[in-house]
Amino acid sequence: MGASTYTFTPSTRVVFGNKWVLQGKYAITTYGTDGIPVTPALFNLDIIDHVWGIVLDVACDVAGGAVEAIWDPATQVIKFLSASDTLCAAGALVITAYITVMGS
Repeated sequence: MGASTYTFTPSTRVVFGNKWVLQGKYAITTYGTDGIPVTPALFNLDIIDHVWGIVLDVACDVAGGAVEAIWDPATQVIKFLSASDTLCAAGALVITAYITVMGS
């Protein structure tokens, strides 16, 4: 399975010192092998320094149930883990993820 499909909606944008803290919502309908991009362009930033939090509103549709999300700063994507700490398989994964980032 190739590319992920999702709708991104930016929401909160506040200044914190000399950085921006932003939140966005990803409505994901297909989780591909490419992961879910968390790029500066999506958040209208030049650089993302850190992902502060990822909140998921549903469970992964793989054996093992609940998921955790991890951000890879090198590739600027989020990947999902099943309860057994393995990457969720690509496919139909209907999930909503709320991402909070800090950057400039």
